[in-house]
Amino acid sequence: MQRIITVILVIQGLLLPLTAQTQDRPLPLKGFVVDERDSTAIPNVHIINLNRVKGTTSGNDGSFGILVNPGDSILFQAVGFVSDTLKITTEMLVGKERVIVPLIDKTYQLPTVDVYPWATFTDFKYAFLNFEDPESPINLNLPPVEFQPEPGEGVGIVIPGPITALYDHFSRRGRELAKYREVSEETVLARRASRVVNPEIVKRLTGIESEQEYYIFLDFCNISDEYIVSTQEYQVYQRILQCYKQYAELK
Repeated sequence: MQRIITVILVIQGLLLPLTAQTQDRPLPLKGFVVDERDSTAIPNVHIINLNRVKGTTSGNDGSFGILVNPGDSILFQAVGFVSDTLKITTEMLVGKERVIVPLIDKTYQLPTVDVYPWATFTDFKYAFLNFEDPESPINLNLPPVEFQPEPGEGVGIVIPGPITALYDHFSRRGRELAKYREVSEETVLARRASRVVNPEIVKRLTGIESEQEYYIFLDFCNISDEYIVSTQEYQVYQRILQCYKQYAELK
């Protein structure tokens, strides 16, 4: 009897690792990607499992299939639509029902384009050399030139004010323009970065709800606007997930 019990325990010990491996195996998640406005299918959507760093694309009918585990984050990207992230739950995999992923239409702000009337550089050069300014000269409001004798010397021409006033005027104007350009560039950069990383997306990936904690988390991960704009979206999201593990351990 003792020997039989020992054999049973050995067999159970051998089967436990196999059972654990089976539970850890990824399961297929199937579904459709549709337009939120009219539920039409969206083909060629990039679908990436951020935890496994593997992906696929949707078919012409918007259908897709990808291997996942509970807790994985699935990124959906498509031209003309706002990227979205789906958090996998156990319920999604138990029922084996197809999920519907709606994407929101995205409006792109394109940079302005300057159109010139000259077809070639030669035409431009000719127009530039023969340009006649239709506007009258600008009055700089400079102080008048005064004739003053130098102490102990003969009479000469002294210009104490105009050059200094001209330098002060344009150097100050130049600094103001440089500062304005710097602020404008930072604003555009922040606006572009917020389309990829914002409180709503970070909340979906990590569960962080407080806006104050959101900025603390970004500072902890050293995720700057420059990094977000110059890096692929799925790489940014993958870094957020990896950094959150370290952040959660320190909380």
